[in-house]
Amino acid sequence: MNVRALIFDTNYIAEMKKAKLEEGFLKIGNMQIPVDKSRHFTLKRKIFHLFTTTVPLFILKWNSIYPMEFEVAESKEATYVDESGREITLYRKELVPADIEFYEEKKKIYPELVKDVAEIKFLKRMKSYLEPRGRGELPILPLLLALILGAVIMYFLITSKLIVVR
Repeated sequence: MNVRALIFDTNYIAEMKKAKLEEGFLKIGNMQIPVDKSRHFTLKRKIFHLFTTTVPLFILKWNSIYPMEFEVAESKEATYVDESGREITLYRKELVPADIEFYEEKKKIYPELVKDVAEIKFLKRMKSYLEPRGRGELPILPLLLALILGAVIMYFLITSKLIVVR
């Protein structure tokens, strides 16, 4: 599934990248981030100013292997009194990161490392194909192909009279 990722390089500089979501992992270039339990935003896009589509949007920090989680914070904006003498209080709601210290810690695990580990697991599974099959078993397919290739070469040598058969 194609998704978008907003990756913060610093606190104020971010880059929007295309990503693929496969088997609970977000794959962006040489990074792999687990997102199976994370909540994403929904990004609305217009195509040719006619159709509206939606795409999942994940917000990430460059050095964290977890997407950022947000919560709604409500703060008191202002209080005033209207003509009838009623006191009216205005509140402001904003999205704030749930635990900013968690994302700003110096982590030893980076998204690039997660991808490298996943690829190593894949290579370990490939090792089973390289191991010998057992005692005395010969691979039949390569022998069969070699026999057929040899017969074809002999046929052309005999028909071109390079080898004389009596």
